Amino acid sequence: MRQRLGTEFIEHAGDLWPQGDPAATPEWIQENAVSLLAALEQMFKIGRQGRADSLRRIPHHLHWLLWLLADLDRSTSLDD
Repeated sequence: MRQRLGTEFIEHAGDLWPQGDPAATPEWIQENAVSLLAALEQMFKIGRQGRADSLRRIPHHLHWLLWLLADLDRSTSLDD
């Protein structure tokens, strides 16, 4: 799961850091993917309990995150 999150976050780095961030290297993102997801879930209340409200709270450029979470929920393998 961590590798999949990292890969998606790297591909969408421009959505996560629209003004850019020199510290957000692909290596850093990959290593911190789970923490990034936890922060995003808390920030936008998009955990499993709050998914319905999240459509109003998540900025348009981050809607891909909802699809990623739904896909991860459907996944049977949560291996690193």
